[in-house]
Amino acid sequence: MAALLYLDRLFVYNADARVGSELSDTLTVIERKPLKGIVNAAMAAMSLTGPLLAYRLEYWLSPWLPAKMALPFMVSAGHRYFAVLVSTFGKDGPCRRARFYRVVNEVPTGLMIAIVVLVAFKPF
Repeated sequence: MAALLYLDRLFVYNADARVGSELSDTLTVIERKPLKGIVNAAMAAMSLTGPLLAYRLEYWLSPWLPAKMALPFMVSAGHRYFAVLVSTFGKDGPCRRARFYRVVNEVPTGLMIAIVVLVAFKPF
């Protein structure tokens, strides 16, 4: 989650940087490294261990599990979107304004809070 939050902030800075500038090129490299080194490995681990843990602890009998499982799938979809953005920034392709990335920056935070609440309180 920390790497996803970090990537969002880098997107804001990269959107403000002039296309083709040294800052833009540096930010593109900085965006690619956590995506490839941390986020991809974490998503693979989550995809393998999450369902296994739910099965092992017999959480599959709990009614809150579908909601809890939907949220990590949303995080995974966000990860895929961020990978596309890193590729787009790397090719100096069209990007949106920094304001858009500031709003997108809040989505992983909201998902993280919702996941923790569902796990900690099991509301239903």
